[in-house]
Amino acid sequence: GTVAELSGLNEARMGHTATLLTDGKVLIAGGQGALGADLDSLEIYDPDLRSFELLTATLGAARFNHTATLLRDGRVLLTGGQDATGALASGEIFDPKTGLLTSVGDMGEARTMAQAARLPAGRVLIAGGQDGAGSLGTVEIFDPIADAFLATDIANDMGEKRTGLTLTATTHDPVAAVAAGGSDAGTPSMTIERFDWVLDSFAAAAYEMQDARSGHFGVLLGDGQVLLAGGMSAAGISVTGDIYDVDGDMVDVP
Repeated sequence: GTVAELSGLNEARMGHTATLLTDGKVLIAGGQGALGADLDSLEIYDPDLRSFELLTATLGAARFNHTATLLRDGRVLLTGGQDATGALASGEIFDPKTGLLTSVGDMGEARTMAQAARLPAGRVLIAGGQDGAGSLGTVEIFDPIADAFLATDIANDMGEKRTGLTLTATTHDPVAAVAAGGSDAGTPSMTIERFDWVLDSFAAAAYEMQDARSGHFGVLLGDGQVLLAGGMSAAGISVTGDIYDVDGDMVDVP
């Protein structure tokens, strides 16, 4: 019930990622610095020492607004984001055992502000976001066995283009990844789509959220339902919330 003051990060940063590792430490990667500089630095937070360590290894590409996903073997996949030149397509993996980063090539499209979720078989789904031209409805699938992005086609894509969406992997039957809300050309969406990890495709949910939302949060609850709340709606900042029941494919208003 207390708050402990920490020594702080070695570098001021925003738009970075923080990933809980299997040993309880936290990887902080990239972001933008205090003067707007794109960062390629990495830090590890040690909860036992309550301190941050700046690593000697650096990202292959300075990036912010990227995704970071813990793989089943304990490594961390970092994809996309942007730098001063625009959206990035590159991906790389950090291995906490060696402290080193390895390039895994490029995604099919450059994208920033996308969302990522680890699927039950260990692959990673990366969806939505935007490139230099606007919001994306396309997806990427990363295979950690081959350490490569798989070829995808229009059958894998979402039905809508979405920036500011949530992508929540479920753990109960039916197992899916739930894409909710987001915006295209500044217009928030009320719709929900489910990614079937067996068929590798999205299908529209039968029900919509009560409010269109973008920049909201999506949290998997202990009973397998997904809580969706807040964000920006057509009327302004939203105070409402919804609970999506994946099993019953319905939305309840809490």
